[in-house]
Amino acid sequence: MEFLKKTLSFVAITGLLTGCQIIEEEKEKLEQAGENLEKIAVAPYISFPAENSSVNGVTPIRLDVDDSVSYKYMALIVDGIEVAVDEEAPYEFQWDPYYWSENEKATFIIRAITAGENLLRSGVRTVEIGEDVHKLVKVTNPINGQIFRNINTTDISWNSRSGAESYDVQVNGVTFNTDLTSSTIDLPSIGDYSISVRAINGQGNQGKWSDVTTLSLAIPLAPDLYNSEPVVSENDWQVSFNWSGALTSSEIQIATDVNFTSILESEELEASAYSTSLVTGIYYARTRTKNEFGYISHWSNVTTLELGLFASKIDMHTYGGWSKEDAPVDFVIEDESLIISAGASNDGDGSGDDFYVSKVNLQGEELWGKSYKPQMNNPKTIAKTSNGYVLPGNGTSWKDGKAIALDELGNQSWLSSYNSVEDLSSGEHGVYTQERIENIIEVSPSKYVALQRTFNCIYTGPVNDWGYRPATCPSGNTENKVKFIDRSGDAPVITDHQVAQPASGKYDQFSQLLLTDSGLYAAGRYTAANDSSQDSSADGFTPSTSASGAVLLKLDKADGSITSTRTASGIKDSYLSSIAETKSGNIVVGYNNYYAGVTSIFKADGSSDSKIDGSQKYAEVVADPNGNGYITLTQHRNVDDYYLTRYDEANVKVGESQRLSQCFREFRAKKVKNHPKHGLVILGTDKEWGASSSDTHTVYFNVTKDFKYLCPE
Repeated sequence: MEFLKKTLSFVAITGLLTGCQIIEEEKEKLEQAGENLEKIAVAPYISFPAENSSVNGVTPIRLDVDDSVSYKYMALIVDGIEVAVDEEAPYEFQWDPYYWSENEKATFIIRAITAGENLLRSGVRTVEIGEDVHKLVKVTNPINGQIFRNINTTDISWNSRSGAESYDVQVNGVTFNTDLTSSTIDLPSIGDYSISVRAINGQGNQGKWSDVTTLSLAIPLAPDLYNSEPVVSENDWQVSFNWSGALTSSEIQIATDVNFTSILESEELEASAYSTSLVTGIYYARTRTKNEFGYISHWSNVTTLELGLFASKIDMHTYGGWSKEDAPVDFVIEDESLIISAGASNDGDGSGDDFYVSKVNLQGEELWGKSYKPQMNNPKTIAKTSNGYVLPGNGTSWKDGKAIALDELGNQSWLSSYNSVEDLSSGEHGVYTQERIENIIEVSPSKYVALQRTFNCIYTGPVNDWGYRPATCPSGNTENKVKFIDRSGDAPVITDHQVAQPASGKYDQFSQLLLTDSGLYAAGRYTAANDSSQDSSADGFTPSTSASGAVLLKLDKADGSITSTRTASGIKDSYLSSIAETKSGNIVVGYNNYYAGVTSIFKADGSSDSKIDGSQKYAEVVADPNGNGYITLTQHRNVDDYYLTRYDEANVKVGESQRLSQCFREFRAKKVKNHPKHGLVILGTDKEWGASSSDTHTVYFNVTKDFKYLCPE
């Protein structure tokens, strides 16, 4: 062909050089030769990209063309489709492989149309589409893996692509088309969402879907919960909570266990703060929040509150005697202190007896302490009065009864003696009385009710070699009295109310007094007629319920007179240890007995009941401050451990007994009481680790609703 082109050129030039005129016939032959020249011109050659090369972006397609020929245009044909036309030299194309990114390869040719309408075609060129070409269009917003909360729609966008007339967008497999590069999509539910996008050009070619961008719609973030310092009020603590991250509404829960199985309060609020009143205990609080679309967050961090818990140990053996053994007897619990009465008998003849009272704060610091020897010995109870405290006990002579009143600093306000009387002229060897004041309380300012027991005794012989007269005090000769003592005047005015014996059986051992809003009560022991003692010789003996039990007197607050008498079954031969009134108005009496823990219940509806627990002994009772029913503090029958047990109003045990073993070496419980603010408060003794058997200290602590407590320190 090259030879032919040169030959034709030579002929034409030769003709011109001869100077001959070209005739029409020759001119026509020359034009025909030009047409033949186009027909045999070299076809366009694709010089770039190379065969089987990899293209990864917009690629220039460069051509080598026969520039001896005039061209009308050249067209780029990709996979058989004309995608571009170039009408001006130099001929070159920019090809975007993105729109072929669904394929692994693309083939293209150049179609050339000469000025004479002749068709020339290049050879086929094949290239490989780079594996990342589809990434040339990608989601730019949101960021992959982004987490959204508290919305139900979000804006998405992607980069534009030259040549694109529209874009397909796929959200969780659902596709829509738009000619924009942004859109808003719905997020109708909590979960993960996937987004892909692809561009479509004017010829309908579309790129491969972009890599998936994921986003998540998550529940709201859990709020952060805070609480203020609890503020003490008269009977409880005021606690305020607040939390950050609150949305449309919030929920707060307060429970008595960390797993929130016992929820005390549950409130839904529009505010992000909450205040409540709580009694002594350990509490757990948490909150969560809800947004406007109804989605609820996880619970916040759990906040633990220890409200009103205290525990202390003190040494009270600082008055008289040589013993190192503490001997607490009873206590009064006030808002921030305990007033503890104690007694010690260091010598068998009573010469070393002591009687003292200490006021201590909840941290174990002694505010004051006083001994009342020799005015009184053997304290039995202590009760709060309008201006101090009142206590019963014995005189220096064990035959005499005493009552002492103290002011709020422990100074003696008054002392009353109920002395024994001896008559040696009566009977063969003479007679005498013994007086006991078992309990005393103030029922109104300067007016008191006391329980007195008088033993009428008989000397059975003359004075012996040791200087004592042998004597007997028959139980049938015992008198029980309710004393009403009016000390509002210059001299006390005393009114005695004799406790009449029943037609059959016997009332004695009156030792418990209880003053409540519902009335004034006294309790003693009831022994039914012909109720014989049970055989206790067998191993594991547990007494069965008998007709004997407790007797309950209701007294007139105004004068101490006896207005009613009731009895309840229980067991025989016991000693009453405590009395309490439940929230429903039942009166519960606890017994001291070696073989069993016993309670008698005088119900508000007039009926009575009893409970015997053969695994426990020496039952102290107290009203359940956190619900109906009562709680017993007992010693295990076979070991030294003490237990708390809850009973409901039906006298049914609730849950398991709680062993009071934590923190202690050898705990001995003395009394349990409840307080409106502090809940259950327990008084007892414990030994120091490594100390001798007689080296004990007084401990006191309060317990929560579920019987948790701090270690006395």
